[in-house]
Amino acid sequence: VVFQALHVMHGEADAVFGTSRSAYASYLAEWLYDYNLDCSAITGQTSSAVGIAHQVSTKNPALPAHAVLDAHRSGNGWYCVGPIYQLQTDGAVHPDAENTFYLGELHSRVYRTVVVDGGVWNPLAPQFIERTGTTVVATFDVPEPPLVFDTTLFPTSNLAILRSSGKSIPFNSPSSFTFLGYFVISPNNIFIVFTNTCCS
Repeated sequence: VVFQALHVMHGEADAVFGTSRSAYASYLAEWLYDYNLDCSAITGQTSSAVGIAHQVSTKNPALPAHAVLDAHRSGNGWYCVGPIYQLQTDGAVHPDAENTFYLGELHSRVYRTVVVDGGVWNPLAPQFIERTGTTVVATFDVPEPPLVFDTTLFPTSNLAILRSSGKSIPFNSPSSFTFLGYFVISPNNIFIVFTNTCCS
C-alpha cells in the first residue's frame, strides 16, 4: 500500500474564528509533513503524498481560501483545486449532496493530472491584475479555457472586488464608483470597467 494523496475539505471554521492567512498556510504545511511522516512509518514508502484542497466557500474574509492558494504556489506539496463558489450549498458553506459529487470530480481532476499523469496543475486564479484609470484588466490561470462568467447564477450585483486585506467592495456598493460591466477579451483575460477611478 502506498498513500499518494491527502484530499482535504477544511477551513470554514478557521474563516469564522479568524485564523490568519499565514498561520493557516503554515498549518497546511505541518499537516502534510506529519501525514507523510506517518505514512512512511506505516507502509515504509519513500515517496511523499501530495495534498489536494479546494478553496472553501465562506461569507467571511476568505483568508483560508487565500492560504490554500499560497500553499499551492509555495511548491511544498499542496495543490489547490480552485474556488467552489459555482457549487450549490446546503444553505450554509458546504456543498449539498449533489454538488459534493461534483467537488469530488474536481479533486479527481487534480489527482489525475498531478499523481497519475505527472503533469502540472494550476487552479482558476488571477495571475496578474492591473488598474489603469477606470479600467481593471485581470489575467487568470484557467485550467480549461476559455474563462467564462455565469451572470445567470451569479448576477453582477453579487460580484465584488476582494482586496489583499481580505475585505471586499461589492460592485453595487453605494460608493464613489459605479460598475459598468466586464468583457472577457481572451481565453484568460477579463476587462472590467467603472465610471471613475476605483480600487486604489
